[in-house]
Amino acid sequence: MVSRLSDAIKSLLGEPSISAKLNLAGFERAWSDAVGEIVAENSKVVKIFGNKLIVKTSGPAWRNELTMQKHEILIKLNEIQKKVIIKEITFI
Repeated sequence: MVSRLSDAIKSLLGEPSISAKLNLAGFERAWSDAVGEIVAENSKVVKIFGNKLIVKTSGPAWRNELTMQKHEILIKLNEIQKKVIIKEITFI
């Protein structure tokens, strides 16, 4: 059976695991742009749960600092990444 390439791509992206991986990859790139190089070196986006972003930090000091800046980071992330709107960030 011959199908159009666009149909095959839509079908492939419809699979949750692939779609979730693409969203995660997009937020990994956006994270670095939103927080800057030094913060990005000490933190990593590890998961997306619906509208919630889970970020692992290199230690409690970074977790505390990023928690205090959460609102500003949310604004920057949502400006950079327009496809998925993040409403909450949890730092672990």
